Amino acid sequence: MDSQKPKVLFITNMFPYPKSINFGVFVKEQIDCLVDNFGIIAKTYFINAQEEGNLVYLKSVFKIFRILKKDEEIDIIHIHYGLSALFLLFFRPKKKIFVTFHGSDILKKQGRYIQVIISKYIAKKVDKVFILNDEMEEIMKKLNVNYEVLPCGVNADFFDIDPGIQKKEENLRLVLFTGDPERSVKNYPLFKEVIQILKAKSQFNINFNCIHNMSRAEVRAVLNQSDCLLMTSISEGSPQVIKEALACNLPVVSVPVGDVGIVIQDIPNCFISDSYDANQLAALTIKALENRGAPIRETFLKKGRYENKAVCKRIFENYLTT
Repeated sequence: MDSQKPKVLFITNMFPYPKSINFGVFVKEQIDCLVDNFGIIAKTYFINAQEEGNLVYLKSVFKIFRILKKDEEIDIIHIHYGLSALFLLFFRPKKKIFVTFHGSDILKKQGRYIQVIISKYIAKKVDKVFILNDEMEEIMKKLNVNYEVLPCGVNADFFDIDPGIQKKEENLRLVLFTGDPERSVKNYPLFKEVIQILKAKSQFNINFNCIHNMSRAEVRAVLNQSDCLLMTSISEGSPQVIKEALACNLPVVSVPVGDVGIVIQDIPNCFISDSYDANQLAALTIKALENRGAPIRETFLKKGRYENKAVCKRIFENYLTT
């Protein structure tokens, strides 16, 4: 292995494709950052179960075997999402292997119990596991495996304050929902309940939008146009949209989920509830809406942990030293 330019095979079931240009875009952005800033040679194998169905996971076992047999220069395998590592149930290549768990692959509360069983087995077959939050860390401790808490980063050069955004009417406030309303894990009913309370109790004219099926530029634009991002999810790993919002100086209000509490800790005008109570969430959202001009982006970036370059630097160090 070239100690400075390792060749890495990325295996992932989350990656943008024509019909869903934002699906797993944070994985692509991490790979691009590693290539652009740390000089790795990247090869990506996308397990497109979204279009090809779950049978593609079994097919991937044979495909990965052929890729590795054909390309002996691959030094490292980095897997994103536990089910993408199904091949490790059948053979274990003589390579450095890393896996990043993203949430539903290792957390029981998202209801994918068979995947959780597979992921726990996978964790014992790799050289190191990257995880996203404290809940995942407790699982890794019980498994007694080599791990590191390393949430995916945000491109803070792209997600930034846009001074050119047109101003809304003075009394209008836009609250954002953080995903697809059809995904039950995102808990849209609770979000709508909070919105109804806001409309009844707030002095503002409340409107809302959903960050779903948008290009990266559209996401950045709506984050800059909005007044608060409200997360109501039942389960999360380390939600990218939280970090993107903070980088755009947007206040965040969230239920206690994933690593959101740690990410927004000590950031002004951002709040985490201690429950899933709609009235408490509404009160915190009103508080966030009433206070403008807080240095959210500045405080967030000072943490130095969540920018893509910082995260990728740590990944690259692991590639060389693990």
